[in-house]
Amino acid sequence: MRIALDRLPRTSVVMIAIALVALVPWGDASATTPRRILILHRPNTLIPSDEIVARIMRQTISSIALQSIDYDWESFDPPSLRKFNYDSAFADLLRKKYRDRKFEIVIAIQTPALDFVLKHRTELWPNAAVVFLGVPDDVIRQRYLGSRVTGIAGRIDFAGTLRLAFRLQPEAARVVVVGGVTQRE
Repeated sequence: MRIALDRLPRTSVVMIAIALVALVPWGDASATTPRRILILHRPNTLIPSDEIVARIMRQTISSIALQSIDYDWESFDPPSLRKFNYDSAFADLLRKKYRDRKFEIVIAIQTPALDFVLKHRTELWPNAAVVFLGVPDDVIRQRYLGSRVTGIAGRIDFAGTLRLAFRLQPEAARVVVVGGVTQRE
């Protein structure tokens, strides 16, 4: 299923809920073992929008789950992956850190996290369903996702974002774009 990124806040909640119900056998509500979800996200979790997304994800997932859920969050630093064989080192760290935990779901936020999950899924989370969000539609079309993978794909609309910004701030005369280090940026 592909959904435009401009509808992400509302549809992300619905999509994650659908993915959880469709992909994961949650068992019965009387089970005492909590279910486990691993979320890979970008390094800076102090950005207000990231905090809002994290809160909405936890609330939504918890509202439909029949059992309690343990969440693990891992900061994912894509620029570092190109340096010093960080990709393998990060995979080793996750393997050691979570060797005694089995995740039912791995949620990958943005393209680098999804690529990492797809690359290391067999060795790290062979039985987990994968849910992604914040990945452009053209990127998804270039990937083989495999089974039990779903998420929200969309497109980035720079022109629409600027139109909205000027509508909200009609007195603005200049726009400054601050970019990062990824290929898309």
